[in-house]
Amino acid sequence: MNGQVIVFTAESLCALALMGCVSIEVTPPFMVKRAQMHMGTLVTVTAVAPMEEVAQQAVTTGFHEIHRLEEILSTWISASDLSRVNAAAGREPVRVAPEAFLLIKRSLEMAALTEGGFNIAVGPAVEAWSVTERAHVPTADELAGLKPLVDLGQVQLDEQAGTVFLARPGMRIDVGGIGKGFAADRAAAAMQAAGATAGVVALSGDIKTFGRMPVGERFRFGIQHPRKEGTVLASLELENEAISTAGDYERYFERDGVRYHHILDPQTLQP
Repeated sequence: MNGQVIVFTAESLCALALMGCVSIEVTPPFMVKRAQMHMGTLVTVTAVAPMEEVAQQAVTTGFHEIHRLEEILSTWISASDLSRVNAAAGREPVRVAPEAFLLIKRSLEMAALTEGGFNIAVGPAVEAWSVTERAHVPTADELAGLKPLVDLGQVQLDEQAGTVFLARPGMRIDVGGIGKGFAADRAAAAMQAAGATAGVVALSGDIKTFGRMPVGERFRFGIQHPRKEGTVLASLELENEAISTAGDYERYFERDGVRYHHILDPQTLQP
């Protein structure tokens, strides 16, 4: 053996292992899961990585990205980009972060694809109903008065300047139908850049997945039945996919036997 160098190929190592000559310990990937409050809801982030410290760091990175986007996009934060856009409605364009500009641009594309069924300018109607605060039922005249304020044609983007302008005073952008999904996408990408090989970002009903669980299975989710508490309506498996669900069973109020909820029709401004 003196002076000799012995090289083991992958095939020879496997053969030695089968004969009991070499013991090879294969460590499965680590999975870390944590939950925090962000964007007004419980956010759960799961990361899979070859080492536990990498998985932990990926989860932390995911939460940091969500928090960063919340500071830009939340209309509940007065200094956010979207709050500044709303405050300047009818007065002047507002320069916003690239993420805010992209989100509004994508929202307008979704509006075109859904023939106006998806409309981020519905903010004044959302505020009028105030489902989770004042539980107000607007009159027909109130809603008619708001119609000019939900006209997406009055949302003006200047890509070169990076500005957003709401042309009419009183207009208000509300990205509640797309903001959490956007944040989930961005958080998942940040986690992958941090070394996660698989993971899940779940912001309430907006869920983004990439890769598979350590045992090789797809990530499995249940969809809550909207009328039978604790009952699963359907289940599905996701891999490199996303799903978003919304219902009238958490954010709503009842008045004279009628259920009023937060999902508004942009055409009628009614739930």
